[in-house]
Amino acid sequence: MIVVRGGSIADEDGFPTAHNQSMFFAWLDRRGFTYGNEELAIPVLQDIARRGGRYWIAETSELRGAMSCRGGEELPPPDACDPDYVLYDLGAPQAEGAR
Repeated sequence: MIVVRGGSIADEDGFPTAHNQSMFFAWLDRRGFTYGNEELAIPVLQDIARRGGRYWIAETSELRGAMSCRGGEELPPPDACDPDYVLYDLGAPQAEGAR
Protein backbone atom coordinates (compact mmCIF):
# COMPACT_ATOMS: atom_id res chain seq x y z
CA MET A 1 0.00 0.00 0.00
CA ILE A 2 1.09 3.54 -0.74
CA VAL A 3 1.84 6.12 1.98
CA VAL A 4 1.57 9.85 1.15
CA ARG A 5 1.21 13.20 2.88
CA GLY A 6 -2.46 14.08 3.08
CA GLY A 7 -2.69 17.72 4.09
CA SER A 8 -3.22 19.75 7.21
CA ILE A 9 -4.75 18.08 10.27
CA ALA A 10 -6.67 21.23 11.26
CA ASP A 11 -8.35 24.11 9.46
CA GLU A 12 -7.56 27.81 10.01
CA ASP A 13 -9.91 27.84 13.03
CA GLY A 14 -8.20 24.83 14.64
CA PHE A 15 -10.94 22.31 13.88
CA PRO A 16 -9.81 18.80 12.84
CA THR A 17 -9.93 18.01 9.13
CA ALA A 18 -9.77 14.82 7.11
CA HIS A 19 -6.21 14.92 5.85
CA ASN A 20 -6.76 12.82 2.75
CA GLN A 21 -6.80 15.57 0.16
CA SER A 22 -3.47 14.94 -1.54
CA MET A 23 -3.42 14.44 -5.30
CA PHE A 24 -1.55 11.14 -4.92
CA PHE A 25 -4.24 9.83 -2.60
CA ALA A 26 -6.95 10.83 -5.07
CA TRP A 27 -5.11 8.98 -7.85
CA LEU A 28 -5.08 5.91 -5.61
CA ASP A 29 -8.87 5.99 -5.38
CA ARG A 30 -8.37 6.82 -1.68
CA ARG A 31 -6.74 3.46 -0.92
CA GLY A 32 -3.58 3.56 1.11
CA PHE A 33 -2.33 5.63 4.03
CA THR A 34 -1.95 9.34 4.67
CA TYR A 35 -0.40 11.37 7.44
CA GLY A 36 -1.00 15.02 8.25
CA ASN A 37 1.48 17.71 7.24
CA GLU A 38 2.32 18.28 10.90
CA GLU A 39 2.74 14.56 11.70
CA LEU A 40 5.73 13.57 9.56
CA ALA A 41 8.13 11.65 11.81
CA ILE A 42 9.91 8.29 11.78
CA PRO A 43 7.60 6.77 14.46
CA VAL A 44 4.53 7.73 12.40
CA LEU A 45 5.98 6.05 9.30
CA GLN A 46 6.94 2.96 11.33
CA ASP A 47 3.40 2.74 12.71
CA ILE A 48 1.92 3.01 9.21
CA ALA A 49 4.33 0.30 8.01
CA ARG A 50 3.16 -2.00 10.84
CA ARG A 51 -0.41 -1.47 9.64
CA GLY A 52 0.44 -2.42 6.06
CA GLY A 53 1.89 0.71 4.45
CA ARG A 54 4.76 -0.28 2.18
CA TYR A 55 5.81 2.44 -0.27
CA TRP A 56 6.19 6.00 0.95
CA ILE A 57 6.11 8.64 -1.78
CA ALA A 58 7.52 11.84 -0.32
CA GLU A 59 7.96 15.24 -1.87
CA THR A 60 11.57 16.36 -1.44
CA SER A 61 10.26 19.66 -0.05
CA GLU A 62 8.75 17.86 2.98
CA LEU A 63 11.93 15.98 3.89
CA ARG A 64 14.21 17.46 6.51
CA GLY A 65 16.99 16.39 8.88
CA ALA A 66 17.57 12.63 8.85
CA MET A 67 14.75 12.25 6.34
CA SER A 68 16.77 13.22 3.30
CA CYS A 69 17.12 11.75 -0.14
CA ARG A 70 19.97 9.64 1.24
CA GLY A 71 17.74 7.97 3.82
CA GLY A 72 19.15 7.76 7.31
CA GLU A 73 19.67 5.30 10.11
CA GLU A 74 15.94 4.88 10.67
CA LEU A 75 14.97 4.55 7.00
CA PRO A 76 16.36 2.37 4.26
CA PRO A 77 17.93 4.12 1.27
CA PRO A 78 15.29 5.28 -1.19
CA ASP A 79 14.32 3.14 -4.16
CA ALA A 80 14.09 6.22 -6.35
CA CYS A 81 15.06 9.82 -5.90
CA ASP A 82 14.57 12.76 -8.22
CA PRO A 83 14.45 16.53 -7.65
CA ASP A 84 10.74 16.46 -6.75
CA TYR A 85 9.86 13.06 -5.24
CA VAL A 86 11.46 10.24 -3.29
CA LEU A 87 10.20 6.64 -3.10
CA TYR A 88 10.98 4.64 0.04
CA ASP A 89 10.24 0.97 0.61
CA LEU A 90 9.21 0.86 4.28
CA GLY A 91 9.70 -2.92 4.35
CA ALA A 92 7.70 -6.05 4.02
CA PRO A 93 4.23 -5.81 5.59
CA GLN A 94 4.04 -7.24 9.10
CA ALA A 95 1.03 -8.31 11.07
CA GLU A 96 0.09 -5.95 13.91
CA GLY A 97 2.20 -6.83 16.96
CA ALA A 98 4.62 -9.09 15.03
CA ARG A 99 8.35 -8.58 15.46
